[in-house]
Amino acid sequence: MIYVKFKHLESGKFYILAESRMNAVLENLKWQNTKTQKAIEIIEKFEGATLNGIEYVPLFNYFEQERARGCFRVIAEDFVTSSDGSGVVHCAPGFGADDFDACS
Repeated sequence: MIYVKFKHLESGKFYILAESRMNAVLENLKWQNTKTQKAIEIIEKFEGATLNGIEYVPLFNYFEQERARGCFRVIAEDFVTSSDGSGVVHCAPGFGADDFDACS
C-alpha cells in the first residue's frame, strides 16, 4: 500500500496513514479540506514497506522496559487492508492469534 505522511495544520502534529483511507479518515475527524481553509499539508508519500522495522513512541509508556526486546517497532503484515480503518494497526501479542503471530 501507499502511505501518506501529513501535517494537521491546526495542531502542527504529523500523522501517517494509508493513502486509500485518507478521505474516509479525514471526513470522520472533520479535517477534510474546504474551499476556505486547508486543514492538512501532505509532506510525503511512500510504500508501506518503508516503515517496516522503524521504532515508534507508544501512546502509553506502561511497557517501555520492553523496548530492548524489540517492542514498539513497525511490522508489515498481510492482514492489514486498505478497505477499512486507517491502514495502521496496533498489535499486542495478548490480543488474538493474528497479533500473537505478528509479534512472535
